[in-house]
Amino acid sequence: MTNTNGDVFTITTTQMELKKNDNAPRASSFIPQLEKRHFLIKCLPISTVDMICMFLGELFGTTLLLLFGCMGGLNWAGTEQPAFVGPFIFGLVVMSLVQCFGTISGAHFNPAVTLCALIYRLISIPMAIAYLIAQVAGAIMGFGLFMLLTPDGIFRPEGTIGAGICSTVPRPELTTVQVFFLEYFATTVLITLCCSSWDPRNAQQQDSVAIKFGFAVSVLSMTVGPATGNSMNPARTLGPALLNGDWDLHWVYWVAPMSAALITTLIYKALFFRDAPAAKKDS
Repeated sequence: MTNTNGDVFTITTTQMELKKNDNAPRASSFIPQLEKRHFLIKCLPISTVDMICMFLGELFGTTLLLLFGCMGGLNWAGTEQPAFVGPFIFGLVVMSLVQCFGTISGAHFNPAVTLCALIYRLISIPMAIAYLIAQVAGAIMGFGLFMLLTPDGIFRPEGTIGAGICSTVPRPELTTVQVFFLEYFATTVLITLCCSSWDPRNAQQQDSVAIKFGFAVSVLSMTVGPATGNSMNPARTLGPALLNGDWDLHWVYWVAPMSAALITTLIYKALFFRDAPAAKKDS
């Protein structure tokens, strides 16, 4: 969920320009075999390679998010685990994957975050559509792998009733309005964190972004999770819903996060966004 300029191989392009200067050292001394190692460089424009890498980052990242995030809710020992364990593990998974894929794709893994980035003008409309496709496909692939790698007795113990594991469904005593606004406000916190992280004033404070998002997801999942499952992410809900067959109020898990992303980002840009302060000149 960190910002990315989508220019993974810019350093290679810059260094290649040194070939034009007879007085410059040989390019091979600057480029540690990057051209030889990355075969796409030779047959595609760098911008196209970057887009492919960003798409794959979202695809693989969302796949791993569902695979390992859902594993945190398994009960291997047959005893009831504390309620905070699953949400805490999911947050740690988010933290790890943001660290892994943040510099590649921005580590959105979430259509709501991608909508926020689109409004922020960090990505283009075609790239946002590609991200959405990657996220939905990754969520289905990730949960499919989770099902395949989990024994039936662990995945759905005998006598289990109700929604399948990792499905985000609301508690029956909640009204539709309550479910909507719980998901809406939880996503508002997540999107505000995105806006703040991408604020130019925070450009030099990116080292702890992965930790911030990981713990934010954990806290929101501990508080809202028992009521709604705390999705905040339409793709994350779609994968388990499709393969478990749990569609109870499924539309809420799309409309609430996407509405929160749209409204929160517009409000942040209108009220709180500021350009980075100009550097002070030495007197």
